Amino acid sequence: MTGKFRKQSPLPLPRSRVLTLWDMREYPNDKIVHVLAKIAAVKENVAHHRATNGNWTPQEREKCANWMQETLPWLDDLGLVSPKDVTLDFIRGIRGQFNLDHVSATANAIRTMLESELKNRRFFTLESETANFYGNTQLAGQDFKDNFPNANIELSEAGS
Repeated sequence: MTGKFRKQSPLPLPRSRVLTLWDMREYPNDKIVHVLAKIAAVKENVAHHRATNGNWTPQEREKCANWMQETLPWLDDLGLVSPKDVTLDFIRGIRGQFNLDHVSATANAIRTMLESELKNRRFFTLESETANFYGNTQLAGQDFKDNFPNANIELSEAGS
């Protein structure tokens, strides 16, 4: 269920409405970390090449463009449309004529845009002791599964 709404209301939620788990979304937090790591890798590559007289080879450009290309499906899963659009232009610029300063500035702008969009969201977490119950298809354990093969499926469907 990563990145998908389980239930979506066609209307905006009124402020006075009580939210339920059905109104929430499992958010792929790990992908935020992956996107930020790729941006940091590009910035590190730029800093390295600045220190070596700015000789940024086509191979290094392509490596950076590929790192950013990897972020596109993650940005989709995260529902971050604006950063994705800027990243697409960024990839074209890296493969094109962006100089090191422009790449560095654009990487910073994408990171700032990510932070801004993510600050407008609320994240709720489950404690690690209870998180193993979420999405677990063997809620009642292996013995139960062995004795009642279809019951775990029914249990997980009832809980979702």
